[in-house]
Amino acid sequence: MFSRIHRVPLSRFPLRSLSTTPSFACPSPTLSLKEDEPSVPSRANEIIEAVLYGSKKTREEENQTHSKVLARGKYVHELQTHHVKPDKVDEYVKLVSKYMPKIANDPANHVHLCGSWSVEIGQQDSFVHIWEYKGYPGHKRTMEHLVQDKDYNEFMRHLSPLLISRQNNMMLEFSFWMTSPPKVTNNIYELRKYVLKPGRLLEWEMNW
Repeated sequence: MFSRIHRVPLSRFPLRSLSTTPSFACPSPTLSLKEDEPSVPSRANEIIEAVLYGSKKTREEENQTHSKVLARGKYVHELQTHHVKPDKVDEYVKLVSKYMPKIANDPANHVHLCGSWSVEIGQQDSFVHIWEYKGYPGHKRTMEHLVQDKDYNEFMRHLSPLLISRQNNMMLEFSFWMTSPPKVTNNIYELRKYVLKPGRLLEWEMNW
């Protein structure tokens, strides 16, 4: 059963110490240096490196995109939109109701169907489906399997004549707001989009 969706348009490595003075091995009866404890020069070099280049943790975080820093990272989601011919809507609903659960329940596919919605306000005769993959590797393995899957190819063959167009987007969920598990609610949902200023994603996430 489909729920209805309400769409609202919105406009290295650490430095090593070098020494020019000779060193002599003099055993001491009272002092010993454990192998796992860093020497004084090593600690000094770490401090100098942190001042010049930043800490190792900071450099690793800077090498990541904001989406990786903010995202949960466990799953990737595909937002799939189908624009259906007005006279083919009933046929479309029957078709996806038959084949999409098969795709989602096949253990060979690393994917879950989070939900399906029909658009009531906005571009009518459109349907939205959200798929949850087990990371990008799960998406790759699922696509490779579906190409060989007989039911999927039959589904696509019947689907194409019913559509005006279709599109999809790959997304990551925020770490603080996990995806809801699949459930039948018969409620009306609002699909909201934000267009952010470049470089303001982290600030937006913190305020949200």
